[in-house]
Amino acid sequence: MYDSLFGYNGFSKTSSLFIHDFLPYETPLDILHNAGEGLLSSDFCCPKGRIIIVAVSLLLNSLYTNEKTDIHHHEVLCDVVRKWLEEASIEYLSIKTHELVFHLPYVQKTFGNTAALSTFSFESSYQYVMKGYSSKLTRNFVETVCNRVLLQNSVRREITRRLKEDPSPRLRKFSTATPRLLPHKITFRNKIERLNQEHCILSLPGTNFYASISISFGYLHSKYLKEASTEDLFFAKTEENKLECFRFICTFVEQEKISVLAEPFVRQTTSIHLQCLRNSVHELSGDDKLYGSEVLRMLENYEGVQFCSPSGSLVTVCVESITSVACYINENNSYLIVAINGAPIHN
Repeated sequence: MYDSLFGYNGFSKTSSLFIHDFLPYETPLDILHNAGEGLLSSDFCCPKGRIIIVAVSLLLNSLYTNEKTDIHHHEVLCDVVRKWLEEASIEYLSIKTHELVFHLPYVQKTFGNTAALSTFSFESSYQYVMKGYSSKLTRNFVETVCNRVLLQNSVRREITRRLKEDPSPRLRKFSTATPRLLPHKITFRNKIERLNQEHCILSLPGTNFYASISISFGYLHSKYLKEASTEDLFFAKTEENKLECFRFICTFVEQEKISVLAEPFVRQTTSIHLQCLRNSVHELSGDDKLYGSEVLRMLENYEGVQFCSPSGSLVTVCVESITSVACYINENNSYLIVAINGAPIHN
C-alpha cells in the first residue's frame, strides 16, 4: 500500500485517492506485518524482552499451524505482550503490534482463526468484499469485511469438498474454468530403487517406494533423496488423538491408500529444557512473575513445540493424519521440533 501511495517499486507516482481512505484497513488484522513492528522498543536482553519474543512466536505459530491450544491461549499471550510493551515505550500505542495484541482475542472469539485472511490472501479479494460499500466505512468494519470473506471462503471450500467426493457433470464442467478450486492432489516422486535393510519391515511385493511426497501443507523429502535432508520431519495425529512427531522415510500406495513409512519420535520431559526461559521467569517478581509463569506454562503445554529423540522403530502413517511439516534443531540426538505449517490458506 505504501509503494502505491509514494510511487515506489514500479507504482505510478500518481496514487489513487482511494488509497488514503483504505490504507488504515488494508486487512482485517495484518498478522504477519503487525506482529513484529515495534517489538524493538523492548530490551531483548532483559527477562521481559526474552519472554515477549517467546509469547509472540508462540502466538503466531498457533495461528498458522492450527495446533490445539489452551482456551485462554490468545488472551493470556496478548495481555502479557501488551502490558510489557506499553511499559517499555511511551510510543507503544503508535506501533502496529498494539493493533494485533489489542484486537486479536476479540477477533478470534468472533470469527475463529483469521490467519488465513491476513495480508496477501485478503488483499487479493478486498475488491469483492468492499463491493457495494463506501470506502469511508469505519463502523463495524472488521465484522462486515470478515463476514463476507468467511462466507466467500466457506462457499469455495464447499465446492472443493463436492469436487473431491462425487461431483455432478455440471460441477465438473464448472471446475474446468476454476482449476484452483480443485482439491490438492497428493503426489510422490523420486522412486527408491532399493530400501535399506533396516527399512524392509513391510511385506509388499511389487510395491514402489518414493523418497518425496507433496501434500497440502508442503513437501517431505527423505534421506533417500538427499542424505543431509532437513525436510523430513512432520506432525501427525495418532489413533489416541495425540499429536506426535515422525521422521519421513518413504511413501507407498497399498490398496489405493497412500501411506508413509516413518520413524516415530519419543517425547522428552520439558523440565530438562527451557532452562534459560525458566531463569528469566525466576528473575521477575509480583505480577510480572505471574505473567511470565503463564507464558512458560503455555509453551510447555503447546503441542506444536516438542522436545524429542528418535525411537529407532518404524511405523506406517496414513497421509490423512499428517497435520503439518516441521523444522528442528538437533543437538546430541536431542531435537527441538516446531510445527511450521498446517493452516492452508483458502483464497
